[in-house]
Amino acid sequence: MERQGSGIKKIIENYEVEVNYREDLKPEFFSDSSQFSVILKNLNYGKTIENLVFISKNQTIKAENPAIESKNQAIETAFNKMNASKNTRSKVMALFKTYGNEGILGRSDIATVTAASYSSAGELIVKLKDSGLIVEVKGHGKGKYRFSENKL
Repeated sequence: MERQGSGIKKIIENYEVEVNYREDLKPEFFSDSSQFSVILKNLNYGKTIENLVFISKNQTIKAENPAIESKNQAIETAFNKMNASKNTRSKVMALFKTYGNEGILGRSDIATVTAASYSSAGELIVKLKDSGLIVEVKGHGKGKYRFSENKL
């Protein structure tokens, strides 16, 4: 059990580091004798899906030339077309930044890079395979994949 009230600070801190955060979108907290309420405003309200940035807070894209920037945009577009949450897309971006088109990855690699459990890594593999973003690699053992160049 956490210390009473410690979650409020965590909520505010996590909201403030988001890309689309503005001071007027700060979470609001209310309480009375019988209930506690939190209003979390949608940081993406009024934005189109193509204009949203799905990059984890610890990673940035720095394009060194226009060719790299256009490839990064193509990658983001392909990832954003996945029917997945923002968190899942940020994990996929982290995997791509680590392995690129040529790197070979498996369940344990995905679990390590995304800090997820093996079962969550397996679920992510299924989503990536279903969306065509990864393909199975032969000759490197069972359950090894790489990002598909056809989709990117």
